[in-house]
Amino acid sequence: MNKRFILFSLLISLGFSACSSDDDNGDNGDNGNIVCETDNLRFAEDIQPIIDANCAISGCHPAGSSRAMDTYEAVRDYALDGSLVTRINLPASNPQSMPPTGPLDDCTIEKITAWVNDGATE
Repeated sequence: MNKRFILFSLLISLGFSACSSDDDNGDNGDNGNIVCETDNLRFAEDIQPIIDANCAISGCHPAGSSRAMDTYEAVRDYALDGSLVTRINLPASNPQSMPPTGPLDDCTIEKITAWVNDGATE
């Protein structure tokens, strides 16, 4: 009888701990989901760091190459001709998928897409 009580108490305790509040985990109150901020994106602050880390690197689109993505104008051209959003949304198995190091996370793709849809402004 005591073993059943202890087991029952343990299960109840585990159940309550699984229902604890997530308010302190930085999720902005969105029930555990991280909110991807896609409003008022600016090239220098929001997009260029993504491009610098994933595109304007050796073997891809470095400065000085014919496919360089090291300036706003160069990135804007890829954005406005549709190739930027198209290529980052291709499945990783497609040889034209970018970046070749692996797919960008969903939020990063959402940010780039929103920036392009808003006119790819500087």
